[in-house]
Amino acid sequence: MSTPQQVLGALIVCLFGSLFVLGIYLSQCMWSFSHVELDPIDRKVENIDSSTGVLFSGRVTRHFGSSRVCFDLSFTDASIEVTKPQCSRWNVVTTIYNVTAAVQTAAAMSGWCTVIVADRKTPSTYMQTSHLQNNANVVFLSAQMQEAEAKSRQDSVGAFMRHVPFNHFARKNIGYLYAIAHGAEFIFDFDDDNKLKSSEIDIIPWSGESWKVRQVVSSSVVLIVYPLLNPSVDEIWPRGFPLELLKTPPNTTLCSIQGDVSVSRIGIIQFTADHDPDVDAVYRMTRPIPFDFEDSSLTAIVLALDCYSPYNAQATLHTKHALWATLLPFTVPGRVSDIWRSFFAQSIFSRIGLQVSFGQPLVKQVRNMHNYLADMNAETDIYFKAYELVKFLSQWHDTSATVPEAVENLWIALYERTYIERDDVVMMQLWLRALRDSGHVFPVFQTKTQDVVPCISRVQYHSCAASGKTRF
Repeated sequence: MSTPQQVLGALIVCLFGSLFVLGIYLSQCMWSFSHVELDPIDRKVENIDSSTGVLFSGRVTRHFGSSRVCFDLSFTDASIEVTKPQCSRWNVVTTIYNVTAAVQTAAAMSGWCTVIVADRKTPSTYMQTSHLQNNANVVFLSAQMQEAEAKSRQDSVGAFMRHVPFNHFARKNIGYLYAIAHGAEFIFDFDDDNKLKSSEIDIIPWSGESWKVRQVVSSSVVLIVYPLLNPSVDEIWPRGFPLELLKTPPNTTLCSIQGDVSVSRIGIIQFTADHDPDVDAVYRMTRPIPFDFEDSSLTAIVLALDCYSPYNAQATLHTKHALWATLLPFTVPGRVSDIWRSFFAQSIFSRIGLQVSFGQPLVKQVRNMHNYLADMNAETDIYFKAYELVKFLSQWHDTSATVPEAVENLWIALYERTYIERDDVVMMQLWLRALRDSGHVFPVFQTKTQDVVPCISRVQYHSCAASGKTRF
């Protein structure tokens, strides 16, 4: 009969033997896994060079898979009644701070309504300390109010509100939808640290049909606009401009012609900012700040339909036919969100015949506290993806019959190329339905018999370029 010591010794030998066999098995499994060749569609990193780094390719790396739902938004059986105020011109801002001079000035603008979108960090006493509670043209959407509205509403607006996250710059989307549902034909999109120089936005001849302005065409797809607006320093670029192009001057062949542009063809007017303009963190850490732009309406420019340039959400006027394009993606950092929005929109503007304009400094920005390295980290997608994004958008072809269908197809294509995530596509689908049910009328594409042409004809362009009129 075996003694207890012998039994224990046998158990220990068995245990160590089992662990040894298991270790050999696992090492073989790990070796086998490390040699599995992944299908190219599943690869997240491409263009790897061990001597440098990784370049983003912008290729399709995944498939959306879900159904498209925006192919027909021409009618609704769920129209939404909205209450006052009804304004044709709206200011939209989101904030986590107490009231600023920028908000106070916007709220005092004659003929404008203002919607202030709170987030979770916004002080609960905001309206009391701002003394705006008695202004009938100011709407404050507190975080508590937004939560209650999203929870109680069973319509498309409620579904959209439930999908937009708190603690993100894209909370501003709630304000855009509110303004559009309450009669907006113009939305002034601004930041609470951008102080308006005047209580009037008078760059557009509101009552006229045409606007005498410099029209710009370039041989490059993406244009660096800031140097054309007479800044007080040289070699500047806006946040969102592809860094690859900084060493290759994009305005080499550039021409401007003074002429009349139909106001109905203007989709966006991006106003510049004095003192601390919208530049990226690379600029802020290597170039002079502050600087200003020439404060004259004569410096305003309108880009040709085939030119791209980033615009932001800091001092930007969106006109009637571009309101659908105010939507900010939220699966990217806030410092990427408005830049991506601008590029996405411009790829569809050309089919509608809408142009982007840049105007004089309407605001003076005294920035809220920022850490430049943190900004740089938040802008990573811009640095590594903007160039490929603009290349893709400039070559993207779509046969959609309506704007909602084209927007859906584009955002899905962008998801498949990892510019945004699935939640943004879902939000976009909910956004388009909420707009429709709120009474928004989407613009229509130009018909084949009304082909869209650049704001300056190619004959004019070649004539102007040949004459050497390429300086401003």
